[in-house]
Amino acid sequence: MEEDQNILAAMLQQEKAYRSIDYLDQIKNLKYQREEQQAARSKGGKGRKDVSSQKVVDEFCRDQIVEWKYRVMDYFKIDREIVAISMSYLDRFLSEAVHSRDRRAFKRAATASLHLAVKVHVPDKLRCIGVLSDLSRGEFEMSDIIATEGSVSKTINWRLHPPTAICVTSTLISILPSIPSSPSIEGKEIANCLLDFSLFFAELSVCNYSLSVIQKTSTIAVASLFNAMEGLGLLSSVEASSSFLRDFVEKVGEIAPDASLDLDAIEDSKELLWKLYENSEEYSMTKEEEEKTNATKRSKTTKNGGRDSPSGIDDDKISVVSDSSSPICVSRLVRAEGVMV
Repeated sequence: MEEDQNILAAMLQQEKAYRSIDYLDQIKNLKYQREEQQAARSKGGKGRKDVSSQKVVDEFCRDQIVEWKYRVMDYFKIDREIVAISMSYLDRFLSEAVHSRDRRAFKRAATASLHLAVKVHVPDKLRCIGVLSDLSRGEFEMSDIIATEGSVSKTINWRLHPPTAICVTSTLISILPSIPSSPSIEGKEIANCLLDFSLFFAELSVCNYSLSVIQKTSTIAVASLFNAMEGLGLLSSVEASSSFLRDFVEKVGEIAPDASLDLDAIEDSKELLWKLYENSEEYSMTKEEEEKTNATKRSKTTKNGGRDSPSGIDDDKISVVSDSSSPICVSRLVRAEGVMV
């Protein structure tokens, strides 16, 4: 318990150094300024090239990149936390590198950040993703990716070990027994479900710009844990959840005084995570559809010798070969256990 608390304190102290700025808002402001400048030049009859027409990064671009990264990691059976790590690299890089905010440069930086995260955290899998240049449909050579990887590393000051929401959430669960008002978690199955469902929400947060870039990692982690407890019926009422949340935040404050958790931010994050989950394919899938999907995947796996083939960044045909940490598997597990509400 003491070791877990020390680890938690260290991670929450580190998160300040791994924050990104709201670079999409900055992009919008810059684009607006350019449009105003262009309008002024047009009135003056100077007729310069319209620089504001350049396609820049937006939230939809980022969403697509995250989905693509998850598909690639699932295919190569690499821990999905690598996506969160690589997006931390990418978001912090874009917070500084103004020149990389057009879509082509963004895709190159996204690919390089994934390659870098695998190289640092799971080097034994590096050989598997040597085809990343192929997945760009010939848009980038591997030499381009390696060069951009170096630029990313320097720009983020070689801070390559971010405390992800997934990692913080796992550690937060370990301090539950130290809180007197903590709900009783009886049985290994419920404990495993709590962990899986908490990690599901933490993993889902990576897909959302407002959560993974704007909010603190610790805020997302606490929100993920409490959503899981509420979803599993471990907290009997809204009042019980609010009361325990205050106790929990107080305990985290004792362990990491600099954490400065904001109750309102946590509640907002909880609500947004639920909305993301309720709008997800996993939530809406019926049991019949799930069985049909499983049957199709088993058929494809048998036919292709155990693997489907990944494609380019914009290709939606990559099949998800997921492990137990996949959001699809997690939500399916929770419903199968009959503890989802």
